Amino acid sequence: MKIKKSLYITKLSLLSLLALLAVINFNSQNIFAQGSLAGRYELAPNVGTAPAARSFDKIKVVELFSVSCGHCYNFFKEEDKFKKAFNGKVSFVSFDMGWMGDNLARFFQLAVQEKKEKKAKEILFSAFFNAGMHNLNDPKVLQVFAGELKITGDLDKKMRTKFITKKMVDLQKLVSRNKINSTPTFIINDVIIVKGANIANLAKVINSLLKEPVSF
Repeated sequence: MKIKKSLYITKLSLLSLLALLAVINFNSQNIFAQGSLAGRYELAPNVGTAPAARSFDKIKVVELFSVSCGHCYNFFKEEDKFKKAFNGKVSFVSFDMGWMGDNLARFFQLAVQEKKEKKAKEILFSAFFNAGMHNLNDPKVLQVFAGELKITGDLDKKMRTKFITKKMVDLQKLVSRNKINSTPTFIINDVIIVKGANIANLAKVINSLLKEPVSF
């Protein structure tokens, strides 16, 4: 009886030790991931440590979104306010992930090339969420949108230029390298990854990186 009791106590002690080690491991990983920066973020794969706080004059953000993503649409509604607050200190490069089709992703990059990114987002998000259009990858539908954006000429040919095709290759490499599987995702200066449309959190992370943070 005493032996059984002793074994039981030993088991409990081992379980308690394992639980304690798990908590210590979780906390150490969390502290490491957070570094000296504010907000919730992850380090990009193969990045050993987070950059020091207040270490950048300007920030480049790569935004990965999907037209069918409601959180992405919510971020778009706040995008102007965000950019205005950071007043040129933050530049954005946007990619549609192509989850609704390759044509749509190419069309969006064409709109970016034509400097009509904001209007394109407005049209595409509105078509999906307000008009309930789920066939946005259809070339005929995209031709109508091209008309609204005043993009003229052979649309299919324009969407398949070497420039646009390279953009699609770059997108796939970016997604693969950073193991991106959700939207919206924001990659900051190639080292920090912020997921989700919490604009206050994104601003907090960026502000902690900037030498001269802004009020947001």
